[in-house]
Formats: sequence, C-alpha cells, structure tokens
Amino acid sequence: MKKVVEGKKLKVRSLSYVNDPEAAQKWFELYVEILADRLVRQSAIIKANEHINELNSYLEGEPL
Repeated sequence: MKKVVEGKKLKVRSLSYVNDPEAAQKWFELYVEILADRLVRQSAIIKANEHINELNSYLEGEPL
C-alpha cells in the first residue's frame, strides 16, 4: 500500500475519530507503514554509527 506523491507533503498532527470502519483501517495501515519506515531508517543510522565507532577503535589500535 505505498502511495508516492511527488513534491507534496502531508502532515497529520492528530486523528481522534474516524466514522467509517474502512477509512479507519486505511488510516491505521498508513500509520503502521509510516512508523515502520521511520524505525527502519533510525535503526540504519544507529547501525552505521556503531560501525563507524568500531572502525575508529580499530584504527586507533584497540581490539574489536
């Protein structure tokens, strides 16, 4: 369920109630997709930083 809109950004600050069950399901799926994407990006940044720190330690002569 990936929808890409070139050049436009949408920011939803809160969603308190959705009357239509199908619309509520779509909002939930979209929220989970956004959350999963953000978690993957953050974990990639953390792993990259860990890798850089390990390389720096190695270059400074400390064992891995």
